[in-house]
Amino acid sequence: MGRNDLLIRTFPKQSKYETFVEAKDPRWLIDRNNLRRAWRCEVQRHTQFYTLSFNEGWFPNGDPQVLANQCSQIADLDTVSEDELLVTKTIRSRK
Repeated sequence: MGRNDLLIRTFPKQSKYETFVEAKDPRWLIDRNNLRRAWRCEVQRHTQFYTLSFNEGWFPNGDPQVLANQCSQIADLDTVSEDELLVTKTIRSRK
């Protein structure tokens, strides 16, 4: 490598994903019959460059752009398991 070459070594990033749902009727509990929309969102990311570490976190309710940038909408709501429904986070309805 020449003197002006820059080698940046990155380590694999580690991410945490959670499922977020929007209810048809927010007065009722979240269950399969009360799902309007659902997303899988990256809520936490750890990246390391040599000795520099970056921890980033997002929460969809705080910024509408987070849904566009960190989340992918679940097209088929039947793929959301009953176990996932028990631990989902609720997003306020946007009408």
